[in-house]
Amino acid sequence: MWIPARCDNMAAMAARRNREAAGEEGSRFADLARRFRSGLPALLLVVGVAVAYVPALRAGFVWDDDFYVTDNPTLRDAAGLGRIWLKTDANPQYYPVTFTTFWLQYRVGGIDPFGYHLLNVLLHAGSALLLWRVLRKLRIPGALLAGWIFGLHPVMVESVAWVTERKNVLSGILFLVSALLFLRFSLGDGEEGRASDRPAGPRRLAALSLALFVLALLAKSVTATLPVALALLIVWKRRRVTREEAVWLGAMLAIGAGMGLLTARLESLQVGARGADWSLTAVQKTLLASRLIVFYLGKLVWPSKLAFFYERWAIDAGNPAAYLFPAAIAAAAAALWRLRRRIGGGPLVAFLYFGIVLFPALGFFRVYPMRYSWAADHFQYLAALGPIALLSAALAVVSANWAAGDRRARTAAAIPVLALLGALTWRQAGDYRDLETLWRRTVEKSPRAFTAHCALAGLLGREGDGEGAARHFELAIEAKPDYADALNSLGTIRAGQRRVTEAIDLYRRALRAAPENAIVHYNLAGALEASGRADEAMAEFETAIRCSPDPSKLGNDVWLALYRRGMLSPPPGRAQRGLARLLAERGRARDAIGHYRLALTEDPSSRESLLEMGRLLTDTGDQEEAAHCFESALRLEPRDPAAHLEMGLVQERRGDLSRALLEYRETIRLDPRSAVAHHNLAVVLLRTGDTAGAWRETLMAKAGGLEARPEFLRELSSRMPRPPTAPP
Repeated sequence: MWIPARCDNMAAMAARRNREAAGEEGSRFADLARRFRSGLPALLLVVGVAVAYVPALRAGFVWDDDFYVTDNPTLRDAAGLGRIWLKTDANPQYYPVTFTTFWLQYRVGGIDPFGYHLLNVLLHAGSALLLWRVLRKLRIPGALLAGWIFGLHPVMVESVAWVTERKNVLSGILFLVSALLFLRFSLGDGEEGRASDRPAGPRRLAALSLALFVLALLAKSVTATLPVALALLIVWKRRRVTREEAVWLGAMLAIGAGMGLLTARLESLQVGARGADWSLTAVQKTLLASRLIVFYLGKLVWPSKLAFFYERWAIDAGNPAAYLFPAAIAAAAAALWRLRRRIGGGPLVAFLYFGIVLFPALGFFRVYPMRYSWAADHFQYLAALGPIALLSAALAVVSANWAAGDRRARTAAAIPVLALLGALTWRQAGDYRDLETLWRRTVEKSPRAFTAHCALAGLLGREGDGEGAARHFELAIEAKPDYADALNSLGTIRAGQRRVTEAIDLYRRALRAAPENAIVHYNLAGALEASGRADEAMAEFETAIRCSPDPSKLGNDVWLALYRRGMLSPPPGRAQRGLARLLAERGRARDAIGHYRLALTEDPSSRESLLEMGRLLTDTGDQEEAAHCFESALRLEPRDPAAHLEMGLVQERRGDLSRALLEYRETIRLDPRSAVAHHNLAVVLLRTGDTAGAWRETLMAKAGGLEARPEFLRELSSRMPRPPTAPP
């Protein structure tokens, strides 16, 4: 009878094992469910930000993106990475961490704008998540709501949808990670921290925070304000800063000050932030700063007519109304101080944080974009965190009193606000679709933004709309009567319309505003010569040469005039290339090639000179030296489709059809829309006997707008196999 008993025991053991396994499975499932629920808010926040910025993901490159990405030579090769880090003048500003991300993206995807926009959006979403974590660390109500508002607020669009402002979103995420680590060092892992002579966290957190702060500075130096902001938060939460915290914060402050001074120096000497546009007195700077604070707060509360450029308003120290802005700021600060015991210190801290982080962009330092507009939305990207946190906390407190204990009701109340912000962000991100859209939307929202009118006029002029261009140049001059660029450009249009007297008057007005502008002197010389005043024209030509730091940028006519008069032999510096082009245009190919050789002696890395000289050599029949020129150009930039196309043509003429096929196919890989490459490939394929391939490439060339020559089509048709004739 022992067998049934044993079977019963075995069955019981199996059942117990099954129950234990089921329990373990249930425990794992419950753990996964808990993790999913805890991560769901973060996932929803990232998805929400990404959806709001879909128009930005479809956008192209706009203003300044050429300097930062599309035409940036430091992104083209491995040596460029060294220049990014070791040379302060390799890029518009010394932000090596930012330009390293551009360098890496160029290696992966070239200049496809989608990847650049996608990374900007993801960095911004990451900053929204980090803001949530920082505010939770500080036990500020509405932390998640603040993350959502920051992520979806349309004021942030300029920093996210504009590729050039990668420096903002990248430095922002480093700024917030550094802040979170330092707060963990200072306050510990608990929510409140503790009152002690020593910080509550390990020193490695402070060291890591310092390292990330340095990276943030190297992404954009406006983050230098972080140590002051951290000291403010620590004093608010714990009433005092310990000696050890002061040492770490002091080190951060010293490093930040050094980087800030370097940026200010480069902004003035390298970027060009100098001259009358920054000649404000101390009183005017104070008036400007107070007005900017009010302006930025207003855009946060009521984000209407957000524009790429705003009107550059006049700062009149003699106008009593101008003093209302500093009076309002002082009154607000005093009121928050007096009410701190009744309403808490949070509102005062948020107000002070806003002013501290915004300080570098308040006009006390020279910032180049202030030549066009005192205010820019991207200037308050990090500063806005303070007011957003305050607003979110206030909304959280009010909603908690209104719907105590009912989280669903509070969430339902927040959804319409967030949906409205997301819709506004979607619409604002659409402004960055392309340059023309950006400038048109800017002048609609900010009719006296003279730079936007001037930029839009330039686009219209290149598209052949001369009258539209002239109208916007006139609007730019109306907004800024001494705007030399607009006066010069309008003068050029009038000269082209044979209204020479009007053009001369516009050029002279431009020179009153910018007496050393070589281009205006050159244009005035052309207008004077057209009106028969040759001596005055020659004097302006000479002045143009004297004023130009790079005479090669002047037009070809001045070089021809001076060269013929024996005043320019040989041309200085890169002017050799300008003269070579001029001689080529006049049909003097051999002379032009000689000047290209001189230009390459002075600048062997000039791809433009190599390509232009190679084309001339190809036309004159010197295929060997032409091939050498194109090989040199390809060593400088292996991904240049123009150089591969020219190399294919040279190899075809030399009879090396296999190499020509390789070069034409590489051209098409790099630039699939090149109709010329498709046509040339068709010609070579026909010569090698691949008739079907030749037909295919001929059709591709036709789709690109290039019709093959009739004699080529006849030959191609004659070689096509014909179906056999049916027997009678």
